[in-house]
Amino acid sequence: MRLRIVLAAGIAALALAGVAMAGAPKAIAPKVQFSYTGGEQSYVVPPGVVLLGVGVAGGHGGGNGGQGGGNAGGVGALLPVKPGQHLFAEVGAAGVYNGAATFGGGGAAGAPPPVLAMCTGSPCGGVYASSGGGASDVRTCSISASRCPGGVSSAATRLIVGGGGGGQGGSGSAPTGSGCAQPVGTGANANTFQYPPGNPGAGPVPIVTAAGVVYPGRSTNDTYSAVTPASGGSNVAGAGGAVASCSANNVTWSDSVAGSNAVGPAGGTGGNASSLGPMGICTPGVNCEDAGSGGGGGGGYFGGGGGATGPDKATGACVECNDAGSGQGGGAGSSFVSHRMMDPFDVSPTLVGTGNGTVVMVPAIEIDKPAKGAVYRSGQVVHARWECGFDSITSLGISNCTGSVADGGKLNTKPGKHRFTVSGTVSSNGTHTVKASVTYTVR
Repeated sequence: MRLRIVLAAGIAALALAGVAMAGAPKAIAPKVQFSYTGGEQSYVVPPGVVLLGVGVAGGHGGGNGGQGGGNAGGVGALLPVKPGQHLFAEVGAAGVYNGAATFGGGGAAGAPPPVLAMCTGSPCGGVYASSGGGASDVRTCSISASRCPGGVSSAATRLIVGGGGGGQGGSGSAPTGSGCAQPVGTGANANTFQYPPGNPGAGPVPIVTAAGVVYPGRSTNDTYSAVTPASGGSNVAGAGGAVASCSANNVTWSDSVAGSNAVGPAGGTGGNASSLGPMGICTPGVNCEDAGSGGGGGGGYFGGGGGATGPDKATGACVECNDAGSGQGGGAGSSFVSHRMMDPFDVSPTLVGTGNGTVVMVPAIEIDKPAKGAVYRSGQVVHARWECGFDSITSLGISNCTGSVADGGKLNTKPGKHRFTVSGTVSSNGTHTVKASVTYTVR
């Protein structure tokens, strides 16, 4: 009993003298994943975390039966942070069949022609257009804040954005055998992340801005033949608003209605077909005069343009076919990585799903001792405590870490200012070393 009392007294004396005791290894703070809620969500950087892996994926574009919408964009990067720092996550919604605008800036589907619901027989039975998917992002200032630091808007504080996919266009009906009744492609995001200066043959070329790098969505017809402009646009290939037309069996349909331009991060509304058709009596199996409406553009750092309607008027060798069919899909929203972040890369396909978006925070480097700005006495025994994290599902974080001293080792407590560094490797954009540091003072 006496021995225990002496030991306890000795430990207490060491603690009063300011001597830090080596503790058991501590696991790094856990990953946090945010799902769609329809509102803003917040994240507080855990104690000791100085480097954070952030992954975002936008909402998939809407389509008939959940199919056919454009792919969302997904991107990850590393962010230097301070413990206790507040970040704000906006998780975009998936586009909706015949739907309104979605959270995250997804554009609304264009209105269908009034005759569409009346047509029930072959070749009638077209489908409605769908809204675009909303973008997901992480920012430093809440959307509810009356003022943001620097006098900028909340949107201007976005650090990383995953663009939403474009909504599928609606299909009207066309005479049997015309081949003109299928929706024209949907704006999507590239499957392969393109770094500056990019590769036009493999994906849209990134756009370098003063704030960061914008990664445009794929074009409406789902090819790389044209690059989505950063500002979207209603009549530019790739923006979701190319004027629809179709020629088959010596008949050409024209006079479609273009979708609207994107407005900043919000995707444009699909073309409105409510003024198109019928131009005669809707007789199932003969001439159902309905043009497909346009899909909504996806939300993004810059939104995608809304899709055009299907054409309405026909010319050529045509008998009782003064309608046509397919609407254009909406354009995909662009993704973005701020210059304040490091090592951008495309996140795992498991993060970029076919539904609502997501945001993931993965602590990459945590330094608990020495804490940033800590002050110690000369000769004081202080044991380092640090850890690295890596999430294999998202590929966020770093591995093969080393510190100025090993975890649990003694810090340098000679008088003066010191820098403590933890470094490791990332392989997201070629294998190389990244590091994070804190400074402390010994008196």
